[in-house]
Amino acid sequence: MNKRCCLLISLCIIAGLLLAGCGTADTKPSGDQAHAEQVVREYFRYWNERNLAGLQRVTNLYQPNVDWELDKLESVSLVSVTPGKVHTDTRQSFIATFDVKAKPGTFMTVEDGRHIWKIVLTRENTDAPWIVTEWGPVLDE
Repeated sequence: MNKRCCLLISLCIIAGLLLAGCGTADTKPSGDQAHAEQVVREYFRYWNERNLAGLQRVTNLYQPNVDWELDKLESVSLVSVTPGKVHTDTRQSFIATFDVKAKPGTFMTVEDGRHIWKIVLTRENTDAPWIVTEWGPVLDE
C-alpha cells in the first residue's frame, strides 16, 4: 500500500509539472496578432519606400489628407515591433521603435532620430483587413 501511495503521489507531481509546462508562456503571437503585426511592418516599409498608395492602403480611410512629407524623407528604419496591451478580435495595439532621417536641408514634422510610437489597428469584423487607425508617440499604453 505504501509503494502504491508513493507511486500515485509521484505520478500526480509529474503530471502537475507537465501541465504547468503547457501554460500560455509561449510568446508566439496568435494568427490575428501576427497578421496585424505584418500590417504594422508594411506601414513602415511603405513609408520608407515613399509609397503613398501603400500607405493609403494600410491606414485609416477616414484620414485621406495626411501629409506624409514623402518628398522630405530620406529614410525610415523600423527597429522593433512589440505587442501593446490591447488585443481583441477587432482591435490590436503595438509599440514600434523606429529611426527617421530627413533629406539634408529639410524640416519634417517628425524629427530626425529614434521614436517610439503606439500603433493601433482596427477592423470592422474578423473577416475584414487590419487598418492602421492611430499612430503617434507613446503617451499611455
